[in-house]
Amino acid sequence: MNRILYIEDDKINQLIMGKYLQTLYDVTMVSSSKEAISTMEGEDFDLVLLDINLGPDELNGIELLQRFRKLPKLSDLPFMAISAYTDDEDIQQLLNAGFDHFHPKPFERERLMEQIRSILDHSTTTN
Repeated sequence: MNRILYIEDDKINQLIMGKYLQTLYDVTMVSSSKEAISTMEGEDFDLVLLDINLGPDELNGIELLQRFRKLPKLSDLPFMAISAYTDDEDIQQLLNAGFDHFHPKPFERERLMEQIRSILDHSTTTN
């Protein structure tokens, strides 16, 4: 079973995403950049879904991604930005920052599930 890490500070979004994903994937949810760093150091994942705005006193999603990308074991791991920032310019900024994929908030369940399935299918065939 594929393993997904979802980094999200909003408990309602965690609940919604959990309902979407937990029957198909092994999902770990964390709500802070500190938890994310600790979790990533000790576990392996097939995909990371990363909220961009993790709240005050936290690294934002871009800063966290850049920190993860410096680690050799994570350099090829697919990261999906999850954000309410949906202007073309915002999305391009996230992709330029190193995210492999983007999905808007509020979640579009069918599109999200297809996107995750496609990412995981692709990474399985390329590894």
